Amino acid sequence: MKANWDYYRAKWFLGAVRRRIAHTYFKKYAGRDFLTAEAGNDLIYEAIMRGDPFVAGRFGSTELSIMANREARENKRHMKCDDHRICELSGFFPENKELIDQFCMEMKRIIPELDLLASWYLPMEEFFVDRYMPEVKISKLTCVEPYAFQKPWSSALQGKKVLVIHPFAESIEKQYGKREMIYPGTEILPQFELKVIKAVQTIAGEKDGRFENWFQALDYMKEQMYMTDFDVAVIGCGAYGMPLAVEAKRMGKIAVHMGGATQLLFGIIGNRWMDNHTIMKFYNENWTRPDSAEVPERSKVVEDACYW
Repeated sequence: MKANWDYYRAKWFLGAVRRRIAHTYFKKYAGRDFLTAEAGNDLIYEAIMRGDPFVAGRFGSTELSIMANREARENKRHMKCDDHRICELSGFFPENKELIDQFCMEMKRIIPELDLLASWYLPMEEFFVDRYMPEVKISKLTCVEPYAFQKPWSSALQGKKVLVIHPFAESIEKQYGKREMIYPGTEILPQFELKVIKAVQTIAGEKDGRFENWFQALDYMKEQMYMTDFDVAVIGCGAYGMPLAVEAKRMGKIAVHMGGATQLLFGIIGNRWMDNHTIMKFYNENWTRPDSAEVPERSKVVEDACYW
């Protein structure tokens, strides 16, 4: 175990240097083929068309860093991490060591159920793939972002019952009403039966008095899922995202955990993407910012209001 930890930490550093200098990537990840983003997109498309239980997901950087911090302790290693970040940037609450430890244990229990990991070469991500995800296929992060492909996986949503779990529920519903004008001339946002669950918003110190902790909020959203008839779930809601996506698979459904990029599917722009060439090709007067009611009071602490 110790050798594995040290090996993957060193390999991540080497890979980071290699990408920065030579702009090349390892072709293997935890001993497995690293699929192109297009191949990952195609896997999602095929899964939706088949209709069998399936989940594609991605790690959030703050979630994985806190998991790596706890794993390092178990391996008698040190990996710096600030517990406050997962609360501020990913919505975990309250900031309590024992509860964060519990979160890390829960994540290690659910990640083996992923069918496809959208990887972005995060520190120690490969370690967790090797140690806890023996069956997962791995592709580049953009595989879950359908607007990057000629044959987007989202085109398979045509005629489906699609559940979106996201804090921008009102904006998503409003934007879908003009879906044909968001990505004109494409199949990125097809006709489907849209259902939305407004995700609990506890990022940037936002409070929700209905819940004492993150686990209660997660259970509430799971209950909402079980009360909803859907075929495919598209999810983006911070630290809640991957657990909800895995829960959808356990329900016999299909889930795509897009994370922060979910809003882009509905033409909702945020500061993070204003210089993104792929997104700017589609950006037009029918896109919008999130509604003012969907902006946390302290939004600036989240990467300079990156989603707003």
